[in-house]
Amino acid sequence: MADFSMVGGGANAIEGGFDYTATSGKTITASGTADTVGTYVEMVASGDNDFTSEEVYIVIMGPGPTSDATFLVNIALGTSDTVIIPNLFAWRSAANSGDSIYIYHFPVRINSGEAIKAGCQSSVASATVDVHIIRPKKSLPGFVGGGAVTAYGANTADTGGTAVVRGGANAFGSWTEIDANIDEEIKGFVVAAIRPVTSWGTGRLTFDVGVGSGTPEIIYSGHLIHNSGDERSQGSITPFIGVSVAEGERLAIQAQAELANTDYDFDYIIYGVR
Repeated sequence: MADFSMVGGGANAIEGGFDYTATSGKTITASGTADTVGTYVEMVASGDNDFTSEEVYIVIMGPGPTSDATFLVNIALGTSDTVIIPNLFAWRSAANSGDSIYIYHFPVRINSGEAIKAGCQSSVASATVDVHIIRPKKSLPGFVGGGAVTAYGANTADTGGTAVVRGGANAFGSWTEIDANIDEEIKGFVVAAIRPVTSWGTGRLTFDVGVGSGTPEIIYSGHLIHNSGDERSQGSITPFIGVSVAEGERLAIQAQAELANTDYDFDYIIYGVR
């Protein structure tokens, strides 16, 4: 007899924090001091959180056209604002008339009865992003989500990630270390790749994630990002990649673009689910 599939079987996937009066998420405001986390905003009240979920989608919208800014968004639980998913990278631009939308997906458990909140810091004091979450509700037994996420390569001092320089046209640059020695085994990861400054070229970019010292072993490749000159990007956030990495391993990234241009030197953050 064939094994029973764990795919599907969900009852629904319901938003938390969506503002239907504005057709967007809740507005989250960074601190009045740049590169500092502001006040946390409740996405789901503890009394309204009536089910345990094993995965969560976080939708971040940087409204445009407003001043250029980078953001690191935290998802937290409870009255003490315990962060379980930190430093989700996002960008908003003054150069385009539309909004920049970033969607992250993590198989992370959130128990019923917990208040779910979001807070952010920005490179610009008091800058705002809109955030909401989506949580699938399972009706059949299945996988159990991880406990939390670690952000490797995040730089809270400047609200960015770790800079990686691409090589020549259609050629990889050197490997750049994201973390020398991860402190816990991770079950899989998501990668964010964003150019954190103005001046974006129009073209394609790819990158590899590797593990190990010396020349790393490639564990993820083939992701494609397309940037446009109006500072809009497609593919900045990878899906969740279910490849485990052992405690103590080194994480590194190499990148290439179709053009030999500094406009394709991005900041990267790797989010490991543990």
